[in-house]
Amino acid sequence: VALMNLRIGECEEGAHDCEAEARCRTTTGSPVCSCNEGYVGLGTVADPCVDVDECSTRRHDCDANAACTNSAGSFVCACNTGYVGGSTTARHCILRLAGYWPLTAGVGDESGRGYDLANYGVTFGLQDSSAPFSDGYAIFNDDHAIALWDPVTVDGAFTVEFWIKRTGSVDRAHLWSYAVGDNDNAMLSVHVRDGACEFLTGHGVSALRVSTPGAAPPAPNQWHHFASVRGPNPSPTLSLYVDGVLVATSSASGVANVLSAGGYLVLGQDQDSPGGRFDQSQRFVGLATEVRYWSVARTREEIVAL
Repeated sequence: VALMNLRIGECEEGAHDCEAEARCRTTTGSPVCSCNEGYVGLGTVADPCVDVDECSTRRHDCDANAACTNSAGSFVCACNTGYVGGSTTARHCILRLAGYWPLTAGVGDESGRGYDLANYGVTFGLQDSSAPFSDGYAIFNDDHAIALWDPVTVDGAFTVEFWIKRTGSVDRAHLWSYAVGDNDNAMLSVHVRDGACEFLTGHGVSALRVSTPGAAPPAPNQWHHFASVRGPNPSPTLSLYVDGVLVATSSASGVANVLSAGGYLVLGQDQDSPGGRFDQSQRFVGLATEVRYWSVARTREEIVAL
């Protein structure tokens, strides 16, 4: 800080030697130059302010999964490739693809989060010339795969995508379900329910549901791509895509529920309690591959391009 022998009012008149990145204030007749935030120095033309590199000096609040870039008087945090979120320690960067189970050779989570599923009778590594991916698929009958899971989201948004080929005649075929606490339908993606495709998330008054009543379900014995999308709070939109086409959408205002951590993810069955109480009439019978969970609401363009 530099003290200068100037008259009162010279800050306002500009008759001082504070440099451009400093501010001038008068106290008891003596103007004082002080550097703006993000700078250090005396703040005078003779001894100007110098930018502080918050990145190299670790004076930033960027998340561990974000890159810090220095700028004049400040810094910018940006989530690393593959991550999304607030980019600061207050709002963490999280994996954009936060769950990925190809179902080609087992139930390993290839998203990098390590949420492998326990296998209860699912058969993997089968080949089908009509399959969308040459690496194979899993076959579900009277079986399922399960794991304790943390479904991270950005402002409550998420997307669930998978390829399936229904071979059974069960009227309520659930490939994907997530249950936690007293909410056995925290997230439920239903291929067919009483002749309609359906997507459900939430609990009680904050539950959101979208379905295609009256529409013909996707043809059995053919591969179809499903994408269930929940938009961000506080006015989320639920959208259901089949083969890249938006078949149903629903919106709500003032709903701010998010998925709680520590529940059970099950592939191949609905849950009437977290991790259990399976109903054979609600099992998925068919083939499945490329199951993905995204921590954001994917756009139609992104869904089609996958």
